[in-house]
Amino acid sequence: RRVLRAAVAQLQGGARDLSEKWMQPADPEEWEVVLTRKGSTKIGLVLVTTAHSRGGLPVRSVRAESLIAQHNEANPEKAVNEGDRVLSVNGKGSWHSILEVMQDATVNKFVIVAARG
Repeated sequence: RRVLRAAVAQLQGGARDLSEKWMQPADPEEWEVVLTRKGSTKIGLVLVTTAHSRGGLPVRSVRAESLIAQHNEANPEKAVNEGDRVLSVNGKGSWHSILEVMQDATVNKFVIVAARG
C-alpha cells in the first residue's frame, strides 16, 4: 500500500491524503440507505467520479438540506459521511450507472461502505 500511496502522490500532488482516507478498509461495514425523492428534492451526495473508480464511489461531501442530510439526522448510526463509498444504487454498481440512477430514480436504494475509522 505504501508503494501505491507514493505513486498516487507523485502523480496527483496532494492525493496521498485522499487515497489514505478513501482506501478500502480491511473490514468494511456495509449498510443500505433507502431514499424516496419527491418533487425536486436533491439527494445531496457529492461523489468523486473517475472512469477508473472501482470499489464504489467515494463521498466527497453531503449537502445540507438534502435527502441524505435528513437521513443522517434521523439515523446517526447509519449516517453517510465524507470518505464513505457508494457501492451501488438500485442494484447498479458501475460508476456511470450509479450516477444515471441517482439522477432519474424516484426511489434509490444505496449500498454504502464505511470509510476507515
